[in-house]
Amino acid sequence: MTEIIFAKDIADAYEIVNKRVLSHGVIRRSVRGDTRFLPNVLLVIDSPKPKLSQYAPNRFPQVDDPDSAWVILDDGETTYENRMHEPVDQTAHGSKLLERYPYTRRFSYSIGRPWDLEGGMPPSLMEVYLQGIEGKVHITGFARSIDTYNYLNLNLLWLASVQQRIAESTGLSPGTIALMIVNAHLYLRDEDEVGKIREVDEALPGRHARLIRAKTIPMGWRETLEYVYSEGFEDATQWGEIFERQGKAKFGHRVLIDIENPLEDMIDDMAPFTRIYGEEYAARYIIGIPEVRIEDGEVYTYASRARGDPDDPKWFKRGVVDQLSAVIRRLKSDRWTRRAAVIISRPWDILLDEPACLRAYVFQALDDETLGLTLFMRSNDAFGATHANQYGFARLLEWVARETGFKNCRMTLLACNMHIYQDSWDAVEKILRPEMPTLRERLGLDD
Repeated sequence: MTEIIFAKDIADAYEIVNKRVLSHGVIRRSVRGDTRFLPNVLLVIDSPKPKLSQYAPNRFPQVDDPDSAWVILDDGETTYENRMHEPVDQTAHGSKLLERYPYTRRFSYSIGRPWDLEGGMPPSLMEVYLQGIEGKVHITGFARSIDTYNYLNLNLLWLASVQQRIAESTGLSPGTIALMIVNAHLYLRDEDEVGKIREVDEALPGRHARLIRAKTIPMGWRETLEYVYSEGFEDATQWGEIFERQGKAKFGHRVLIDIENPLEDMIDDMAPFTRIYGEEYAARYIIGIPEVRIEDGEVYTYASRARGDPDDPKWFKRGVVDQLSAVIRRLKSDRWTRRAAVIISRPWDILLDEPACLRAYVFQALDDETLGLTLFMRSNDAFGATHANQYGFARLLEWVARETGFKNCRMTLLACNMHIYQDSWDAVEKILRPEMPTLRERLGLDD
């Protein structure tokens, strides 16, 4: 269902993914032609150098100028590049931020727009996150859907070009390239051409992505804590300027969590929140029921960003869009839609001290009875937040599944930076390695 593919370079990545979709993809109908599809593929590429696969059908003008391929027809023929600079120049602000704080978690391009869902051809790429680690800048894209034979190559070349520009402006070296594809598919009409692609071996897994499979949210939470605490990177954080004991954090880069049964056994005994909090958080902050409400001290909620944020008209110069309602209508009209996507991020997040951690999410039918939810987070606190986040996201998934007639739910979350702050290390240690009573204590001999 969910997998990470490691590749040596862009050409190998293109070839491995297409062969994987061809051999393992499930046939699904589509208004533009039937497809084979694989859900939730995270592609991680070691070499950032642009390299065109000989099997890709793209022409050289598109390769030389990848941005020319991404014309958003439903939005005045703007491009990804336009959206990176309007209404806020995210490149200028993000580069300065990364240059000053090479460890920042706050540089993430908001590419999607709330009105994309209403168009006939919404852009595939929704978000692009950049992370500095040990002198290198790594880039991760999030795409709701990609035709891997015709467009994967161009998406990867475009990410490489963005990464190179940021590296040059910040003095960092280009690191790995990653792309999370919620629906990786190829059209049956292209199967013969894909069949001609050579077989390529995957690269060895590295430290720049980890897949965690779990039956329930608590099981995934504990495995996440163990991975980040025991094997994660360690670096400074911007919060250290305010909170001394949050000046350092251990973190996992690109932690991909697949939860098979997100609605079963939803809270761990050691979770840092209560069920009452989880239900209130889900209803008010994530779903927005019975109404969208922003409380004093809040700039936004995930619900306001999903259902119509009061800041949208000021920045976008157009009306608000209730994306959640639009998603439900689309799933009701086309169960197999690849367009049930919600954008949470906004371009002006780059100006905020607390930009949205959740950036986007996508619903898709995994089979006749199972609705999947895939979420993309730039940053997630593994101890203090992700368990409650996932509880709320599961309730969101349950609500949409009920509204659209699905019986089962499955949830996948990608956190580009899954971290544990220094002030939580002792608490995590106690969860993972609790002190066991001695034999004398168990026998009551030490009283």
